[in-house]
Amino acid sequence: MRLICGYVRLDGQPADSPTLDGMCQALESRGPKPAVTQRVEGAAAFAVLDFSQRAVAGQLPTSMGGTWLAADVRLDDIHPHGESSAALDALESRGPDLPAHLNGDYALAFWTPRNGELMLARDIMGVRPLCYIHIPGKILAFASVPRGIHASKAANTRLDLTALGMAQVRMAMPADRTGWEGVTWLLPGHTLTSSANNVRLHQSWKPDPAGIGVWKGSAEEAAAELLSHVDRAVSVRLRGSGAVASHLSGGLDSSGIVVLAARKLREQGRTIHAFSILTHPDVPVFSEAPWVEAVLAAEPDIDWTPEYLATERFPPGEAGDPDLPLEGSSATPDRRIVAGVAARGVSLMMSGVGGDEGATYNGPNPYAELLRQKKILHAFREVCARARVDGTPLLRQVYGRLVAPMLPDGVLGTMRRAGTKPVRRDLKFRTSSFLSPAFRESVLSQHGHTPGAGNTPAERIGKLMKGLDDRANRWSIMCSRHGVAMTFPLADRRVLDFCLTLPLERVLADGYARQPYRNAMRGVLPEKVRLRTSKVGSAGMTLAMLGRYFEAGIPVVESLRGQNAVKNLFDFNAMRDAFRHAGQSGSAPGTPADYSGNPPPWLFRALHADRALTLAEHIVRFTR
Repeated sequence: MRLICGYVRLDGQPADSPTLDGMCQALESRGPKPAVTQRVEGAAAFAVLDFSQRAVAGQLPTSMGGTWLAADVRLDDIHPHGESSAALDALESRGPDLPAHLNGDYALAFWTPRNGELMLARDIMGVRPLCYIHIPGKILAFASVPRGIHASKAANTRLDLTALGMAQVRMAMPADRTGWEGVTWLLPGHTLTSSANNVRLHQSWKPDPAGIGVWKGSAEEAAAELLSHVDRAVSVRLRGSGAVASHLSGGLDSSGIVVLAARKLREQGRTIHAFSILTHPDVPVFSEAPWVEAVLAAEPDIDWTPEYLATERFPPGEAGDPDLPLEGSSATPDRRIVAGVAARGVSLMMSGVGGDEGATYNGPNPYAELLRQKKILHAFREVCARARVDGTPLLRQVYGRLVAPMLPDGVLGTMRRAGTKPVRRDLKFRTSSFLSPAFRESVLSQHGHTPGAGNTPAERIGKLMKGLDDRANRWSIMCSRHGVAMTFPLADRRVLDFCLTLPLERVLADGYARQPYRNAMRGVLPEKVRLRTSKVGSAGMTLAMLGRYFEAGIPVVESLRGQNAVKNLFDFNAMRDAFRHAGQSGSAPGTPADYSGNPPPWLFRALHADRALTLAEHIVRFTR
């Protein structure tokens, strides 16, 4: 793993080493010590922190034309002179369009002294992190994660309260906001160019709508081609000689990645370490354990480690991270997984994140979209098949998958108010109800347009253009504390490009969604996993777990309501009531609880209250 940082002075003053040293020290954090390579010359100062075991400090790569490069990079294609040379060649031939032509995971910073131009570039799905701050006429600083920019003294270290409020409403940070004023994530597939105090953002990668859904092959051919792309995506990420780690959630995405990697590494005499998040065996709550166990039984040489969800609202000794505003007690196993990966001397961890965007794409209301495309027979045939697979009445499937999605929003709103539709579908209302009225109004006024809930070419592209949104940033920040790099094989460029060409009738087949991946995994995944149609995941397990322990949050609510930093931002009475209701409604200890099918409304409300409380704690902790 590498982290990068640096800055360019825009006021005519020379860069200095002490400032760059401070940025590097902030990125080193409490984890392993990296090999640090620096260059300070004229207005620019760059550094690369390399956490790989055999890394040594050297010199930054420089092109024949004198351009420097600070790179956090893993490329899909082998270049005869190495990955840094490939990046410099891409800059020379493609300029600001570099991300559309360079395949892999990367965050790049180029400095060309002869024309005083700085360029930052990020891969198309935002796998490797990169943020920046621009103060016109003074400085443009960049770093892999925000704490590096804070050390440059360019940032004012004030929390971006509006962005944090939007994170509560959206259940994720806005794509370009870090939670700190002035510090911005470079969006996936974008470049930033700064020259003569002029800063330009350029979106390099955007699929052509004319190429969406044009693939004409059979279902069998689609499965075979997708498997070849996914297999290659896993293979290119296994280069090297060391062990590799991966998530194993029990779902389609991560399970397929783990099995393919395990088989390849076995041939090379190497090991894959798989980590799963489960509820503790002593806590009788529905979990992913049966599906994880099916994978392990099929591939018995996987080195497996379970991490268990916290059984109390606030585990002792948990410290907040200034760059992770939404990380409460539910994130405890994630942090332990990353620490466990590093403790095993593994520097690369894979994840199934990215499958929803391509390989296992399902999208909102795909059955109804087939109707809109006038593929009526196929839509009805698949709904009938889905009813057989799910074991549910056909009329219920017809209503839920074909009729309800076609109803206008006004009709659905009337039905909700009449009580015929669950209120929990109104996500914006649910998530924002724990903010104070004034703060809620301010946040919602900047909430922006919600992408259409459909599968049109424009909507499919729009969702993909967000990259992996804050999921990749979140994992990168956690991993940066331990010198571990994340990679996501299902977010591979070739996988995504192929999946975009698939028409919806290839996504739905034989009563199952998430095709042709299911068919591609025949002979790879155990049938129990390949044909599962629901997934509770760690969020669902957390819901079930915390339903029994939410009352522990009530004293924390009371301790925060008088804090100046948050007393005018949150509705603490609403939080208290949600926790109290959850504590009274949750299953008693020793009583099995299964919320995998249709979680009750009080659990959803308690989960959103928990997120709001975590956010309030973050604001109190880091308000200067």
